[in-house]
Amino acid sequence: MQVETYEIEEVVDETTEMTDEALRLIGVLGLKGQESLTTKKEDTTCRIPYRKMNRTEHAVYQVLCPTTFSPEEYSECPIPVRVLQVFEHAKGLDFFTKFKIWAAEGQVKDPVLVAYDSDSYSAEPYILARWGEILDEMPALINKASKRWKDTCVVKLKDIKAGIQSTLARLEEMDSIDPEKISSSYPSFYWSI
Repeated sequence: MQVETYEIEEVVDETTEMTDEALRLIGVLGLKGQESLTTKKEDTTCRIPYRKMNRTEHAVYQVLCPTTFSPEEYSECPIPVRVLQVFEHAKGLDFFTKFKIWAAEGQVKDPVLVAYDSDSYSAEPYILARWGEILDEMPALINKASKRWKDTCVVKLKDIKAGIQSTLARLEEMDSIDPEKISSSYPSFYWSI
């Protein structure tokens, strides 16, 4: 089983003195964005060593891993020890409010552990780890996601096209339209044409 984690090593390996210096510089320079990536734990302030997913990752993983699970309920496959350690560490930071595992339901294929810093609908996910038998690089994942997205769109559009063709055929068979006998199965927008 391969595991990929997304800790920012420099932050993980910081000594207390380095963290204090980073926090001092963040304050002196007025770096509000960096300040938002810190958390107080007991009497200590620490920096969050995980990053938000970038737009490409977010789009790719949403297509390839459309099902979300709470880590407590996830049972598709065993979670590797290294991922459990990352989960424990991230949970212990008291920064993230919820955690999810994004996966393809019924398929043990590269699940992704993500965390959110708020319960807001618009909260952006932080990527913590992913695991699988073979972890494809991002260019390969982009290709897979693009193909899957295209295939899904084609199927949906064909369904819509079939529905339109069926409705057109029924309309063409009508000699006249009697408003009293019109089936309620036709949406109201048909009558505005």
